[in-house]
Amino acid sequence: MAQHKIKISQVINDFQITMDGDDYASNVSDIALRNFALRGVREIGFDLGKKIKSLKLPITSNNTVPLPNDFVDISKLGIV
Repeated sequence: MAQHKIKISQVINDFQITMDGDDYASNVSDIALRNFALRGVREIGFDLGKKIKSLKLPITSNNTVPLPNDFVDISKLGIV
């Protein structure tokens, strides 16, 4: 699949061209729009570029496992 690179500034410019004068975003600064766009890119990358991590975690005395701070979802769980 071919990759096409588009600058974030072009996405923002295209978005601004399509806005009406009374749109909510029409009163937002360019910096705020850039930050929203970059956050959206990060979220898409997070959703599409999932990297599965494999961890061996200790089981506590009450048969629970403390989850790491970056825990998002379980795809498989087992006891070794």
